[in-house]
Formats: sequence, structure tokens, C-alpha cells
Amino acid sequence: MEIEVAEGYILVRAEALLAVRDIDEAIERLERNPLVSPAIPILLDLRKVSELKLDAEVTRQYARGLEQMNRLRLAVVAADDLTFGMARLFQSELRSAKVECKVFQDFYLALSWLRQQR
Repeated sequence: MEIEVAEGYILVRAEALLAVRDIDEAIERLERNPLVSPAIPILLDLRKVSELKLDAEVTRQYARGLEQMNRLRLAVVAADDLTFGMARLFQSELRSAKVECKVFQDFYLALSWLRQQR
């Protein structure tokens, strides 16, 4: 996964195969990056993912782990139905009021939402 610190947000891009290992590595890189803080929103771009190696239970586990964060605003962009559906499952599992997550099929709508004030 590619991670880029953009103006006012962090862009995380995934391509081709997306597996647990890829997500774990991206989380570790984000945690080690001194430019990253929970106050900076994240745009997760999954439009170029062609294969998911994730199941519903793993998706739920990531949602539960994310709820431990103090504050987070996350926009997910997914093009195909399967990826979009898994992202919506992830969103529905988030129960913390401290974590805002919304799933989009349009990159620019996601970016616009991400940049809105809370």
C-alpha cells in the first residue's frame, strides 16, 4: 500500500490484491510516521483493488481495533461492489463516536467529505 501525506489529509492507496498482511503493514507504517496523527483525516483509496483476501470476521476485527483510537476521520473509496460492500461492513461495525467513517464510490466526493469541518 502506498502512503502519501497530502495537504490536510493522508492518502493510502491499495492496488491489485488486498490482504491482511498489506493492511497490517500500512497500519504499522502510519504509526511510525512522525507526520501522522489521529487529528489528520485519512482517505483510503481502494479503487484499484482487484482481489480481496479478507473475510467479514477480519473486517470486524479491524473495526474494533480502530475504535481504540482517540479520534479519527476516515473516508474509504471503493469502485467494485465486493470492495464497497466490505467497506460498508467495516463502517457498520464502528460503534465509537470518536471514529467517523464513510464509504464512497467517487474519489472527489470522499475528499470533499473528508475536508469538511467536524
